[in-house]
Amino acid sequence: MQKNLLFITAILLLISFSCSKPDRNLGNILKCFAQIGDTIKDITILIAQIKEKEDLSTILKSIGNVAGQIRPLLQQCSNPICLDDAQKRCEQSTAKSCEQYGAIMYPKCDDGFYNVGCCLCESQCPPGFRDDGLFCAKPEAYGRGVGYPWKFGDDLNLNNALKRCESENSQGCEQNGLIIYPKCRQGFHSFGCCICSPDCPSGTTDIGVSCTKPVYGRGFGYPIYYDDCSGKSSLQNKDSSEYQSANTEQLLDKILELCQKFIENKGDQDLSVKFATELSKMMALLEVKSSKI
Repeated sequence: MQKNLLFITAILLLISFSCSKPDRNLGNILKCFAQIGDTIKDITILIAQIKEKEDLSTILKSIGNVAGQIRPLLQQCSNPICLDDAQKRCEQSTAKSCEQYGAIMYPKCDDGFYNVGCCLCESQCPPGFRDDGLFCAKPEAYGRGVGYPWKFGDDLNLNNALKRCESENSQGCEQNGLIIYPKCRQGFHSFGCCICSPDCPSGTTDIGVSCTKPVYGRGFGYPIYYDDCSGKSSLQNKDSSEYQSANTEQLLDKILELCQKFIENKGDQDLSVKFATELSKMMALLEVKSSKI
């Protein structure tokens, strides 16, 4: 009975694991953390080899495996250094300033617009209007009263009614049907006979209680290329000068330290990129020094 329960439990765990495995096509964030997981597998092997003081050729082979994982990690995890070239391509092609969204550079939205997700630019609602996504909900409308109708004793027109209205309403008056009404305040317009509704901003469409926003797409963006991160002096030399004179043993100690920090911070995308970048520099130094032995 216990064996059967253990077998069923194992099957359920396997199903749970397979269902919870991240889909790498769901977006840059999932791709990033999936790549971090792949990198950790090779880093774990490297840590064990350094701790067990295996021969240098074996360690260098593992370093090559880790380096092969770090390059796509920097790509998937949107290292700002690696996005420099993508930003230049974006700015040269669009003649606009560009900004990062995920692992892709997009032209910034025009003045008065802001980005929604990666690819849309929406206009901002004016003060007093509530932002409802694709719409700007209007402020409260107001009534302009029952108006000034014709009275007994008036001429057979509405001239006297107009005079009565204008004497009490400095903004002026207008006719709607057979009644004179005070004009709506500035920034409002008449809706039917008796309601003053807020005006929609220029460029929007009035649909009654709301105004539709102008929206435009900013394209598919400019992604980083696979080789954007390779050969960057900023990646290879930044903050590594103090280790130029280090010996092999010291470099291995530093690599071990960075490997452990990478694993400890695997849940933080930015720190993963930081330690992966530092690790790649130390491994490159070790490979250079080893080639001279």
